[in-house]
Amino acid sequence: MILDAYASIDDYQQSQKNISEITPRLVSAVDAEQGQAYYCPYCGARLFRRISDKGVSYYVCHKGEKHRHPVCIRKEKESITRAVNSPNFSFDHFFGGILKSEPEEIEGETPKISTVIVEPGEKTKLPEDPQHDSFRVLPYSSIQQLVDDDIKIKGRNAVIDYENHKLIDLIVFKEWIKFVFPSFFGGKRILECVPNYCDLDRRYLQFRCYVKNPQNNFIDYYLNIYFGKKEKQFNRFARMLFSNEASASGSTRPRSKYSTVFVAGDWEKDNVNNMWGGIKRETYRADFVSSKQIYAPKKHML
Repeated sequence: MILDAYASIDDYQQSQKNISEITPRLVSAVDAEQGQAYYCPYCGARLFRRISDKGVSYYVCHKGEKHRHPVCIRKEKESITRAVNSPNFSFDHFFGGILKSEPEEIEGETPKISTVIVEPGEKTKLPEDPQHDSFRVLPYSSIQQLVDDDIKIKGRNAVIDYENHKLIDLIVFKEWIKFVFPSFFGGKRILECVPNYCDLDRRYLQFRCYVKNPQNNFIDYYLNIYFGKKEKQFNRFARMLFSNEASASGSTRPRSKYSTVFVAGDWEKDNVNNMWGGIKRETYRADFVSSKQIYAPKKHML
């Protein structure tokens, strides 16, 4: 199901120019006018509103129109979809789910909680709900769902819940970094970043995000995830994200396997002496509590 659309083709075209700036407002199918034409936020196909027997509003293509983007082609076929602005979505509930502490894995045991660092081969089938028809709208509950649905098309200032949280309060895509740093005060947030370093002794993974200043130079910000006593989880993620690369001197150093990952945490300033290029870099830290904190899309594997 497609739940949001633009009110004009001009709005769609404007949205394609620069998603880091203010984007045109999307119209929820619930608020759409019957008989009015709307436009797919992914491909620009002309749409109209339809309402299911149980009152679920969604968009479908006009006769002769076809979706052309992989996301909307997939969503058109789904009768169950996700939304941040669904009645059941809550900023606190979302982070309560992905930052829920999981037990330390014991060597030799098979973990009961599977990581979402890479996509599963098949989608999990949701149970039937006798109170609803086949069309259902559920709240997002994982980083993968947000990223795979290309949620950033909504724009960074889109309101996502009844407490008036904005999308940028939930997830910060690389195009939006400049609106968060250097004045980031920490707190719960998902950040798009690059795996940067793996510290085997202190058992933390380091990630990096960056912005360009007016002089066209990169300013880096660093994020450390500390695993503490969760050695097995640390080793598993270290192997997934990094490989060992030989340097000119013959020593080895960790090399990232991914160009982009998404990392969630309850962030705070890290007082570690993080020196890169002879300069101390601004660094934030969060504790590893759940495998759901890190999502590395396969398409970004190097």
